[in-house]
Amino acid sequence: MATLQLQSCQHRLLFHIGNTSYYIHHYDHVSTAATSNSTRIMPSNNPRIEEVLANTSDEAQQIDEIAKIRRWFGPDDNSPTYPIIQQYLSDDLDLATTTARLLDPIDAKLSAGHARSANWLELWYSILHSAKRIPFRTSPGSTAKLVSLMRAIQQHQDPRNAPGESGAYTTLKDFSLASREAQNDTPQPFGTPYAAEVHAWANLHFFWAALTRAGVLGFQTSAYWVIWMMRSALETVPRDDAESSAAQKCDGDVPAAAAWVFGAGRAVYENERDLTPTRPMQGNPARGGELWTGRAEMSKGRWALWKRRFGEVAEMEGVSEETRDIAREAVGKMEEAERG
Repeated sequence: MATLQLQSCQHRLLFHIGNTSYYIHHYDHVSTAATSNSTRIMPSNNPRIEEVLANTSDEAQQIDEIAKIRRWFGPDDNSPTYPIIQQYLSDDLDLATTTARLLDPIDAKLSAGHARSANWLELWYSILHSAKRIPFRTSPGSTAKLVSLMRAIQQHQDPRNAPGESGAYTTLKDFSLASREAQNDTPQPFGTPYAAEVHAWANLHFFWAALTRAGVLGFQTSAYWVIWMMRSALETVPRDDAESSAAQKCDGDVPAAAAWVFGAGRAVYENERDLTPTRPMQGNPARGGELWTGRAEMSKGRWALWKRRFGEVAEMEGVSEETRDIAREAVGKMEEAERG
């Protein structure tokens, strides 16, 4: 029998089995146990999150507190950008004023030749966390405001005296990096997922989908994000294990997968493309799960599989009523997308 030793690290858990070290990202509340090759790390509920849920009724505030407990990628406590974005979403600032307040400090860095000190990630973390707080099924207008802000940033003119930094705004410098980091902030797979955590995850994917539909985010990037979410939620057969049941896994993943259909269904349906890797070093990021045996691609055939699987989840025993409703609604949205 090997003894499992756990060590807490920022954004990750370091554990040692024998002479080998392993990292688990964001798993911040796991029981310590002696393990053999046939046993698993057994989870427990997070008492800090339970306390937040018991004492805070506003879901956006719940998401704020869970983000701190889970150590999600997000704005600093003293972020200069996050309050500005919240004022904009509350209609206390108009789009032009918001854009100026957010980008003037970056322009100053670029003009002074200090491009490396421009805090792009703080800007993107502030926007991404804001997106997590917006319920995509009931407040799509607020998500649309964030999309308008992203478009305004993308269209912002580079400072004239910083020619070496041209294209930083047009390409949304480091936004893909920040988004990839935020994709680590998944609902924890231990038992029944917390609703606020599931909603934050789905809200974030709806924001990415809305950016894709608006043309702010290129499909050459977001196609992979669609596939990764669909592969996890729909192309892999969920199974009961020591961490959670098959139904609980669907409760955590399916709403975020459906968010792509709600936010960019027609764009996902129309954008067929072969994503087979052309070089060995690329890996195969668009590969299928066990239920998809076709190529690494976006295709009508893969879309049909996703549609069938949403329908199956809608009839699956044990999933929450919310998951069932979202899956059923996703099928309807996919049929709308097919009709054009």
